[in-house]
Amino acid sequence: MTSRLCETNDWTYVELEVTTTEEASTIEVHCKLGEGMKIRGTAWYDDITLEEVGSALVYFSNGDFETGCADDPTFPDAWEMDTNNDDKGTCVLDDAVFHGGAKSGRLTYPINHKGEIIIRQDAGPYPDGLVDGALYTISGWIKTENVTGGRGACFITAFDNHNVGNTTLHDNTDWTYIEETVVYQETDWGFLRCYLGVDSTTAGSDIAKAWFDDVNVVFVGKPPATLEEINADYDGSKVTLNWSASEAGSYDIDYYLIRKITQNDTVGNIKENPGFEEPNDNADFAAHWTTWSYGTAANYAWVDNEDEPGASHSGDFCVSMDHSTGGWRMIYGHLSPTEGEKGCDALMRGFIKTENVAGGHGATLGFGYSSGDFADGLYGTNDYTVREVAGCLDGGRFISCLFGTAGEQVTGKAYYDDVTVAPFDSIGISTTLSFEDSDVVPDTIYYYSVRAIDVTGLYSPSIIIKVDLNPPDAVTLLTPEDGFRTLGALSWEKVMGASGYFVDVKKTGTTVWSDEVTETSVTIPVDVLDEDSTYTWTVQYIKNSNYYAISEERSFIYTIWPETYDYISDLTETYWQNGWDTGKKDQSNDGNPITIAGVVYAKGLGMHAPSEVHYPICDYDYDYFMSYIGHDDEANGGNGVIFIVAIDNDTVFVSDAKKWGVAAELIKIDISSGDTLKLIMDDDDDMGYDHADWADPIFYLKPVGIDNQNVLLPTETELVGNYPNPFNPNTHIVFNLHEATKICINVYNILGQKVATIADGNYTAGRYEIDWNAKNNMGVQLSSGVYFYELKAGNYNKVKKMILMR
Repeated sequence: MTSRLCETNDWTYVELEVTTTEEASTIEVHCKLGEGMKIRGTAWYDDITLEEVGSALVYFSNGDFETGCADDPTFPDAWEMDTNNDDKGTCVLDDAVFHGGAKSGRLTYPINHKGEIIIRQDAGPYPDGLVDGALYTISGWIKTENVTGGRGACFITAFDNHNVGNTTLHDNTDWTYIEETVVYQETDWGFLRCYLGVDSTTAGSDIAKAWFDDVNVVFVGKPPATLEEINADYDGSKVTLNWSASEAGSYDIDYYLIRKITQNDTVGNIKENPGFEEPNDNADFAAHWTTWSYGTAANYAWVDNEDEPGASHSGDFCVSMDHSTGGWRMIYGHLSPTEGEKGCDALMRGFIKTENVAGGHGATLGFGYSSGDFADGLYGTNDYTVREVAGCLDGGRFISCLFGTAGEQVTGKAYYDDVTVAPFDSIGISTTLSFEDSDVVPDTIYYYSVRAIDVTGLYSPSIIIKVDLNPPDAVTLLTPEDGFRTLGALSWEKVMGASGYFVDVKKTGTTVWSDEVTETSVTIPVDVLDEDSTYTWTVQYIKNSNYYAISEERSFIYTIWPETYDYISDLTETYWQNGWDTGKKDQSNDGNPITIAGVVYAKGLGMHAPSEVHYPICDYDYDYFMSYIGHDDEANGGNGVIFIVAIDNDTVFVSDAKKWGVAAELIKIDISSGDTLKLIMDDDDDMGYDHADWADPIFYLKPVGIDNQNVLLPTETELVGNYPNPFNPNTHIVFNLHEATKICINVYNILGQKVATIADGNYTAGRYEIDWNAKNNMGVQLSSGVYFYELKAGNYNKVKKMILMR
């Protein structure tokens, strides 16, 4: 529950009522400035008190508006009133206009006053109350008079700001029945609102009125939980799916429903106006699509080939958006398909053309705007390129042409055309945890979805897997990223139909360990690895006794987790600053388990960038700091978070931007000298969503008998690589020096002409990361293309390729 003030206000009294649970032992009162976005200004707080007022309403009641409050019989009992405007309007019981019984609840608001008035209840029906993840059927009747502009009159689910039944009423309407079954999400925002919102575009003083009556909430049940894992195998003739059991909700699970669609399938498209050919009522944009900007509005256009020849992918029209200063935008439509009894899974497919797109997820397509259901983004300049993403449409979702995702900073221009949404086809059911599909064609890509269905017909959200039956040229390596530390664990993508994988680990070009394995991950035996040494690794897949091409070569630094250590979250810091909320120890910023790319960590610091925490290492007898770093799963989107480690005023480590869904990086820092360790998170010019973690962070002593002078020094000089690659506009060039020497790093274009010198001087032994901003020696930005960078260090000489995409 919150109360908000914006702009400039004198002292304002705020009173909030909260309801505790039986399990609650404390009540936290938060004084906030901002809500996860960039907020400027100053706020003062004073005279905060907490008073027990007695037991509160437990169950939803008085939906028929027949009963008034004890202290005000004209106001409906059990309901609370709220507004975003100083002029609250009024809410009264009306015994002259009603749908059933003898009264209704009437909200009134002057049309020439912009704002909203709300009555709400934050309780569920007897005896179940509100259950997180459960289904509730909300129904009721609304009648309107003189409702002009704004959101109009409607029922709203407070937890996700959704119009119940996707219905909102304006002007003068007779009693209208509205019903929808929704999934309740436990948040601080409450449950159900009767809402009247108008704007200030209409002159005059007519009173907008909305009557609400016979509002009912029915507990349907909690559906089965989403499956946590699904795998697929292919033997050349059939695809076999295996999945983990779903956790039952209110009722026992009956069976699992399996659906499928083929890549590029557009049959049965359910999105109106997919080619943007049909105009809206004003003939100024495509029908069934609208626009939204965060920050300065983008330039949106409904593009006619007559005005811009060749602009569209097909037909006569397409849409475009462009922006030069960053932010995220979308052209979207809301889609609520007829789900039948078992939900709807669909494949979204469309074509995107780009001009100088940079930042975030680039130009992409997605279900929504802040979840992980996005197609791979396009960057730089490209002709029309197909993109597709599979997702779940249960309850309706935004179908979005995206210019970045929530919280990101993206620049450039993108065109979108032929955006279709095709439902999956049901292909069978299973009462076990597996299913075989023999109706497959080699060299084809399929998407499969699986849902749990309980004995009453309630269904879980779907889990979707992409199954590619095209044999790849080589295995795709997953973790660790090139040049990162690892405790010896390696992983790669599964190849359909492969019987095994050959893993080869080398040090200075000589194999130290190799083996054939059947899984897609392996942990290298510790007896063949030396701590803080650099190794390379490759993987080949084996199919029909044939060994296919060797994968790309990556390097890693082997790291040993110490036997004795202290978690820094158990120690006392000397300084703590967090970008939003307070930050937490051993939890994420929002109080959830610390989770990075699906991996849960028991200990750590859950923060929100920009943040900074100091530890007095001069008071401790430690040699090293070690931690996993990454973007927490609880907030999807944003440009990512940069992690910085400093000792006193010297920066000793700077990460690349860690984005949502990317595996954590393990870092190790020598802290044997200095007074203060500073753990810093930078928001990378982001607009929010910067939830990130120092996961399993520890201090420890070096093991007895290890020479401190050599433990962190590389065993060989090596040009590790650059990241990100491709990049725009910055990349980090990583290299190791075994001994002190003079180095030079030059950049050449594809013609072999030197365009930039990044480093030139004497360096001591160690590991280095040098940032390059894609400018030449004259300070001019280089154009997109392939470049080569060369490290010369003593007798060592190495050249690698990088790609600049603008």
